[in-house]
This record gives sequence, C-alpha cells and structure tokens, in this order.
Amino acid sequence: MEKKLGLLILLMSFVPLFSGHIQIVGKTEKFQIFNEKTGKIISYRLLNPDDEISFRVFDIDTLKIFSRIILNKEKEKNYKYEISLGKQKKIVSKQAEISKISHALNGEKISKYNLLKITATNQTEFAIKNISGEKLLVKIGSKDITKSNRNIEFINFTPSKHGEEEIIQIGEKSFTYFFPQNGKIEFTLEGPIILKIVSRMIFNDNMAKKYKYDFNVYDNGKLISKIKETAYKSTKAILTKNTDRILSSGEVNIFKLSEGIHKIKIENKNKNRDLIFRFYISKSGIEIKEL
Repeated sequence: MEKKLGLLILLMSFVPLFSGHIQIVGKTEKFQIFNEKTGKIISYRLLNPDDEISFRVFDIDTLKIFSRIILNKEKEKNYKYEISLGKQKKIVSKQAEISKISHALNGEKISKYNLLKITATNQTEFAIKNISGEKLLVKIGSKDITKSNRNIEFINFTPSKHGEEEIIQIGEKSFTYFFPQNGKIEFTLEGPIILKIVSRMIFNDNMAKKYKYDFNVYDNGKLISKIKETAYKSTKAILTKNTDRILSSGEVNIFKLSEGIHKIKIENKNKNRDLIFRFYISKSGIEIKEL
C-alpha cells in the first residue's frame, strides 16, 4: 500500500509539466505592446528578418499563433512567415493594417494582430521563421494555458517642471493637467518603471471637427518618440476655467523605462496648438526624483 501511494504521489508530481504547456526553445527577445482599450500590456516575441523561434507544446489540441509587424511609416503592408512541423513546412501570408488601439511600449506603431489556428499533438516541436523583410512580432497561445496579458496599476504624479495647471471635469471627477512651460515639461524617474502620458488639445476654433498635433519625448537628452495624434472633440471632458473652449478626448501613450535614472522631457512642437498633459507611473515603481 505504501509503495502504491508513493507511486501515485510521484505520478502526480509530473502532471503540471505535461498539462497545457508551451516551452520556448532557445532565447528570443520579448516585445511588449500596450492596448489602450483594455489597459493591458501584452508580451510578444520579436523576430527580425531570417530569425527563427522554436517551441514545444504539451497537451494542447489547438495552437493559436498571433502575428503582427512593426509599421512606423506605412499604414498597411504584406508579410510572410514560415511554420515548420518536422519535415513539413508551410508559408503563411498576411496583410498588416496599422492598429488604432495598440502600440509598442517604446512608442513604435504596430499592426493589428492576425490569428492562425493549427492543430497540435502532444509533445510536438514547432518552428516559426520570419521570411519577410519586416520586423515580425509573434505570440503563441492556446485556451489550455495561462494568458500572458496582465493589468498594470498606475498612479498619477505632478512633474517637477511645468507651466500652468488646468482642471478638467469628467462627470463628478476632476483631473489636473499641465501646460508646458516654454513648450516643455520635465521630470526625472528611476526605472525600471512604466510611464503613461495622457495628452489633450484645447480647440482654438470651436467649429473645427478635428486637428492634428504632435509632441516629442526625450529620455536623458535622446529623442525616443515623435508622437503624432489627431484631436477629436470630447463629449465628456469639460474645462472648468475656460468653459467656452472645447477640449479634445485624451490620447494615451505608454513607455517602458529600463533600470536607471531617466530625465524625461516632453516638448510641444506646435506653435499654434494648446496642449495639456497628465502623467502616470506604474504603481510598482513609485519613486520620483526631483531634477
């Protein structure tokens, strides 16, 4: 009886390894994107041209392959990748369209995801090779494994160098935004940390339906992102001081800052656009350093 019980415990200890598991073989670079609609950060694998990722699956019936490409200038493009299963190879062709709700944490534009479902058998080895000239983002998943999406808790903070403050009202809640001072807002953060920037534009012409605006983000003196946005009139947000002027809806941009000191500068490059900003950092990194 004791031998049977010991054998049962031994078998039970191996069950989690072969239950809904995907194992990446070798090293690949992680690439994280932010979904503005859900507020989630999603991890992909970055494959440069000719790069390959190999993985093994255990106890999974259907494998889901999510793919995207980086689109910095184009709004749409075609791309290809190759799937290998043993001696069998299949070339997958997809069309990429720029995503309106997701972007990379470093500010790069990415495409909407394309989904491919394939049948997987127990303990099967797969490989995906990027055969296009684009930077390919791949995420392998299944309903049998834990999702890689995760919610990030943010807290707002006041930058150390900024211009006038502006209070906006949304329903019963009020929020403080900041004008740039001489076109700039500056503060220092210590990473690793995630920075969330919410930007809005105040319409000078209430008859206009939309406006284009842009601003630059610098980290330790280096330009890390040129943000280009389209301002649409908000149906909920109201300026408490200037009730006769119309405010745009808030646009969100997320940046993942590595370990170390980061002197951040936000620069409004528009001479005829009144921009206001609100800032958040991930709750796990709450230390803010003064300049």
